[in-house]
Amino acid sequence: MALTGATGFVGRHLSARLAAQGVACRVPCRHPHRHRDLKLLPGCEPLEADIFDPRALGSALEGCQAAINLVGILNPSGSAGFRRLHIELVDTLVDACRAAGV
Repeated sequence: MALTGATGFVGRHLSARLAAQGVACRVPCRHPHRHRDLKLLPGCEPLEADIFDPRALGSALEGCQAAINLVGILNPSGSAGFRRLHIELVDTLVDACRAAGV
């Protein structure tokens, strides 16, 4: 299972729930070293990846059977605008899933 947005509020709870049920999760994120708590979850694998880069996202999806996207913002600022996260990222993730057979 690939889980984008696992470092956020909902993602932390979902990754803990999945780990408790024995579901292995790969968590692509910008700064995995900041999320040591995820490494403590059995089967949780935080890895450094730019989720906006189709190739990096494709690599993160290799071997996964499913992907869950929990990336979201309420108050956009700077380059991480609402459209980029809620539309363009979803398109990139869907394309990467198709390419990886997820």
